[in-house]
Amino acid sequence: RAIAAPVFLGAFALLLDRVERGAHRRIALLCGAVLGLSIYAYTSARLLPVAFVLYAAFRLSRNWRGKAVLLRSYGAILAAALVVSIPNLIFFLQRPGDFLSRGTYVLRGTAGDWVVNMIRTAFMPFYYPQSYLRNGNFDFDTVSAALTLSGINPIHPVLAIALLVGLTQVKRRIEQPVVTYLIAVWLTAVPTLGFAGPSLTRLLILLPVYLVLAALGIGFVIEKRAVLWIPVLLVMLFAGVRDTYNYTLGSGPDFEAYSYYFNPAATAIGQTAHALGSQGKR
Repeated sequence: RAIAAPVFLGAFALLLDRVERGAHRRIALLCGAVLGLSIYAYTSARLLPVAFVLYAAFRLSRNWRGKAVLLRSYGAILAAALVVSIPNLIFFLQRPGDFLSRGTYVLRGTAGDWVVNMIRTAFMPFYYPQSYLRNGNFDFDTVSAALTLSGINPIHPVLAIALLVGLTQVKRRIEQPVVTYLIAVWLTAVPTLGFAGPSLTRLLILLPVYLVLAALGIGFVIEKRAVLWIPVLLVMLFAGVRDTYNYTLGSGPDFEAYSYYFNPAATAIGQTAHALGSQGKR
């Protein structure tokens, strides 16, 4: 399910980092196996191999003299991913329409709407439009509803500010495999997932991207002003405690939008069962 997508992204990125640092070939094979398995976890994980190809092309362009070593490592990763993906490939060959159309139910609106959705997906950490509550051009899933209808921003402003600062540090860290691959994932996700709208379910895979960039931003601030580490820690704790309270206790049956989505609703079959039960019937 969706919660598995960021787990596979994090695992693959960490193993890829070890491969780039000269780990044994077995690590490269394990890295590829994780990449292949991710496709079984959730539909949005399909972007991970695409991002890896972009990452590999970028790394080769930066280190063409060492291309032989890189190509061996990347070849081992792709070979392992291919072996693990054999059941998926067989299914694709047998039923390509079903494989490729998975998730197309979320597509709504016109091409212009898709462009707007991609832009809003790119800026989602900084602004999540409330207009989506009433917008028929975006499939508003229950994860999005649980957060935004409760009045909570998907990305807390404190984290968003740290993320912005972290983006300024990407150039300094671009030689670090984890940073490079996570940026490739973000750049891949915006056009491949974003055109269907910034669904928090589908974009949950980007959680490691946001967290690492925010960590880079916080690390930069503390590196420049070490005396700020206590205030920064307190601000982060306050933001976390406040959002946790709002999500778990701040909404309930009296919150109109929350009630619409999450309170028990009477259905015809449920009412019939209740009536029969009250008469001692089954």
